Amino acid sequence: MDLSRRKSKNIKNGPKQKEILPKCLRTGLVCKLDASHLNRGKDSQGEEVIKPYTPTTLDSDVGHFELVIKMYPQGRMLHHFRELCVGDYLAVKGPKGRFSYQSGQVRAFGMIAGGSGITPMFQVARAILENPKDMTNVHLIYANVTYEDILLKEELDSLVAKYPGRFKVHYVLNQEQRSFIGI
Repeated sequence: MDLSRRKSKNIKNGPKQKEILPKCLRTGLVCKLDASHLNRGKDSQGEEVIKPYTPTTLDSDVGHFELVIKMYPQGRMLHHFRELCVGDYLAVKGPKGRFSYQSGQVRAFGMIAGGSGITPMFQVARAILENPKDMTNVHLIYANVTYEDILLKEELDSLVAKYPGRFKVHYVLNQEQRSFIGI
């Protein structure tokens, strides 16, 4: 799935229809290509390729989890993720980092994200908005270099439409583009 001009990719798994991603893996995953199943687990210098990611899925997304991976031309994971095929293995562990949110504790929740840092914010926003018992308003400022760099824009705009008045996104760009209205 092309989520920006840098060719992002959604990685999904679906082992069983009713399986839920374990709580310990919902916040920050560390991904490593499993060299025991692939000959591609190392970079050109022979070092293991390990990188942290945040799933964009929630408990309600039963049977799979999704990662948004921004592909940089010189990125160490670029080649490996492009080469992944159905049946290939990806070693995953976590969590890395800790965040705790208590629903209903505040009237409004503010978030600031830049670039691929949107993934944990997207997950938190979804968790708040999709909880029928939580009426917290969510405000997000999301900065990128150009319009084409905006990840998850369609999904964010969909949440804005689905939760009018409760979810607001303010897009900020570093490089001016005349046709773009950020707020």
